[in-house]
Amino acid sequence: MNSPTATINGITIRNHDKPYEVISPQRPELSQQGRTVLVCGGSAGIGHAIARNYCIAGASSVVILGRREDVASAAALKLNESYPNTAVTARTCDVFNRDQSQKVWDDLEKEDILIDVLVVNAVGEPALLPILDQGADRLWQDFENNVHAPLYLVERFYKQPGHTKQKFVISVSTQDIHRWDSAPQMPGYQLTKSSFATVMQQVARDTPEKKMRVISFHPSIVFTESARKTGYTEDTLPWTDENLPGGFAVWAASAEAKFLHGRFVWSTWDVNDLMSGELRDQIESDQWLLKVGVRGLAALGESLFLDPEHCPDKGGCYFIKSSLPPDEQIKYYPADIQESDLDQDGWTHVAGPDCGHNGAYNGHRISLEAMRGCNTFQCLVYKPEDWTSQTNDEDFESKGKYFLSGLGDDMPSRDMAWPSVFPHRHDVDMPRADECIWNQDEADEYAMPFHPTCLEIYKRVSLRRNGVVDIEGLTLWWRRENTYDDFHHFPRDQGVNDAQEQWWSHDLGNEYLAANPCLIPGRDNKPNTSIDQRPVREATPEIQHSILVHLDFKDVANLRLTSRVFLQLPNSVLYELTVRNTPWLYEAWTSRPLSFWATTTQAELEEQWESTYDFLRSANPTMPVHQLSRTETNWLQLQIEISRNWGKLLGLRNRRRIWKDCEEILNRVDTIKAKDKTT
Repeated sequence: MNSPTATINGITIRNHDKPYEVISPQRPELSQQGRTVLVCGGSAGIGHAIARNYCIAGASSVVILGRREDVASAAALKLNESYPNTAVTARTCDVFNRDQSQKVWDDLEKEDILIDVLVVNAVGEPALLPILDQGADRLWQDFENNVHAPLYLVERFYKQPGHTKQKFVISVSTQDIHRWDSAPQMPGYQLTKSSFATVMQQVARDTPEKKMRVISFHPSIVFTESARKTGYTEDTLPWTDENLPGGFAVWAASAEAKFLHGRFVWSTWDVNDLMSGELRDQIESDQWLLKVGVRGLAALGESLFLDPEHCPDKGGCYFIKSSLPPDEQIKYYPADIQESDLDQDGWTHVAGPDCGHNGAYNGHRISLEAMRGCNTFQCLVYKPEDWTSQTNDEDFESKGKYFLSGLGDDMPSRDMAWPSVFPHRHDVDMPRADECIWNQDEADEYAMPFHPTCLEIYKRVSLRRNGVVDIEGLTLWWRRENTYDDFHHFPRDQGVNDAQEQWWSHDLGNEYLAANPCLIPGRDNKPNTSIDQRPVREATPEIQHSILVHLDFKDVANLRLTSRVFLQLPNSVLYELTVRNTPWLYEAWTSRPLSFWATTTQAELEEQWESTYDFLRSANPTMPVHQLSRTETNWLQLQIEISRNWGKLLGLRNRRRIWKDCEEILNRVDTIKAKDKTT
C-alpha cells in the first residue's frame, strides 16, 4: 500500500490507495449530469476506470476512444449494461494517427455532439535506450506521440463550434515528471510526459479557468491487464485501486477542484487536505506551486535565497519557515542558513531596516497602507457596436468610444495570459490589456491598462489645463503612440527607468513609486492655517502682486531673506503661487471627488459581492476630496511643511511624478490633434 502520508512543500497530508468518500462519484457535489465525456484509452485500465466513474456520477453520455474496435465496443457494451442512464459509445481511434483523430472530431461536429470533459489518457511506448543510442528520430517519435498528438485533441476540444459552456481537460500524467530517478531506462517517456505537462500548464495560463479548466495528475501504480501481460501479479507491487484515480478524475471536474487549474497533483493525495488548511493557503498564494519548473530558482526572476551581499546580517534581516504557524516561528539569520544544511526552499524573508534586496520594497521604508492599490489596474475598452449603457457608467463612458473595465490585482506578463478583472462590466472579464498594440488590424480588441489612481490624476491635469476631462484625447494618444519603441521612449521619471527591467527592481530610495498618490496616510493632518494679516510694508497690493506672482517658492524664500519687507506676504498671492507651481496639490483648487474605482481593489470587490449582477445593483459612491480653504489656509506654511517632510510624503512625490507624465501626454495629444487638422 502507499505511505499513509505525503509531504508537499513541507506540509504533511494524508495519502490513499483506495477510494474514499470525498471523491465518491455518487456524491451530489460531483454530479456530471448533463455532461458528455470523452475518454482516450477508455477501453481498459485506468481509462476504463475513469469512464466507469463518470457513468456512476451520472454523465449523460461517455465516448470511449480505443485502437481496437472489438475491445472498445465490448467495453462500451459492458458500461451500458451496468449504467443504463448513461449513453456509452465507442469510437475506433489511434490517437497517435492524425487522420483518425481528425475524423473523430469531424464526425462529432457533424453529429452535433459537444464534449464537455476531455480525459487525455494515452501514451506511446518509449525506447528503452539512452537518448543518444536511440537517436534523435526515435526520440522525436515520442514527442509526436506524447506531446503533439494529445495537444491536437485538446486544441480540437477547445475549438468546438457552438460550445459555450465551461470545458474540462483532465490529463493523466505521471510521477516521472518530477521523480527523475524513477524510470531512467525510459528517458523518452520522462521527457515527453514532462513536456506535455508543461504544455498543459501553459494552456492553463492562456485560458481562464471559467472557460476551460486544466488539471494534470499522477494516477499512481494501478494493476491493469497490461501489467498482467508483462508478468506482474497482484502481489508484485503495492498497487492502488483503479477506482481511486477514476474517482479523482471525476472530482477534478467538479466545482471543488477549481483552485487546481493549471497544476499537477497525485490522485492519491487527500483532496480535503488539498482544499483546506495551510496547503490550500500556499496554493492560493504561490502561483508556481505544484507546477513544472527549475528547482533552486524562483519564478518571475525572484531569488529564493538572497545574495549575502544584498541581505547581510547587519541589515537586521531574518528568515522564517513559510510552513509554520506564527506561534511556532523561529528566526533564522542569513548566516544560519548559509552555514548549515538547512533546506533552502520554503523560507519567507523578513527585511531589516537596512536590507538592500531589490526583490520587494522594504516595509521599514514604506507602509502597506501607503502602497494600497499599487498592483490594482483597470482598462479602457473599446465599445462594441451592441454596447449599451449601465447605471454606474461615468459620463465619458456613455458619450465616448471607450468604457471602463472592472478592476484587476494581478497583471500577468503578456506571454502568460490576459488578466482577469471584477466586476465583469459590460461582460468583459479578461480585457486584452497591453500598453502596446502589436497587431494594428486588431487595434479595437486591445484595452488600455492604467492604475485607477493615475486616471484620477490625469482627469485633474486635463481639467486644470483644458477645463474638461479629455478621455478621448488619452485614448487617441494611446492609439497613435502604441509601439514598443513609443512606450519605452516616453520621458519618464528616472526612478521608473532604473526600475523598469524585465522584473521590476525595487531600489532603495524609490519606494515612492509604489505609493498611492490619492489616498495618502496622514495627509489629513492639516498644517497651521493661522494667517498674519499684516500687509507688506511700503508696498501697495498691486505692487506686491506684480512682484510676487512671477516668482516660485524658492525665489520667495530667498526674497524673504533679503528684506524684512517681505516677511509677511499676501496670502492671496501665495495661493496663486501654490496653484501655479504645485498644481498637483489639487486639494488647493478643486473638490472633485475620487472615482469609486480609485478607492478599492479587485480582492475587496470580490469579497464584498458574489457576482457582477450583485455589484451592478449596489451603490458605488465617490470619495469626497477635502478642498483647502483659499482664504484660511496658510499657503506659505503649507509649502514649508511639504518641503520639510518631502522625503516622507511618498504619495505626494508619486503624485507629482504622475502629474508630470500626464502633462506630457496632453502635450502629445495637442500635437496629434494639430497634425490631424492640417492633413
